[in-house]
Amino acid sequence: IVHGNNFYYSFNTDKYDEIFFENNSLVLVLFDGDSSSTRYKFKSVKVKDGILEMKIIKYMYSTILCDVEPWTSVVEVTKEEANNINDVNVIIKEVDR
Repeated sequence: IVHGNNFYYSFNTDKYDEIFFENNSLVLVLFDGDSSSTRYKFKSVKVKDGILEMKIIKYMYSTILCDVEPWTSVVEVTKEEANNINDVNVIIKEVDR
């Protein structure tokens, strides 16, 4: 499960209590988008064989602004998965809009 789309997005944190963290962890994903007119969407997130793999779709619009926008997302993983992550693989597919 992934929450957030960009730096300005906020989500409900009520479920992140002691009970949630007994068996789960959160991974904070931070990166700089190459333009505030570009949008990103997580297609899938999985942990397999110690690798956190994130597939992201990058939506490119016809108007590209010359700025950089920070993006922040939160990924939920089990505590066991978090303890076994030793590498990250990010796959970004660009799509024209």
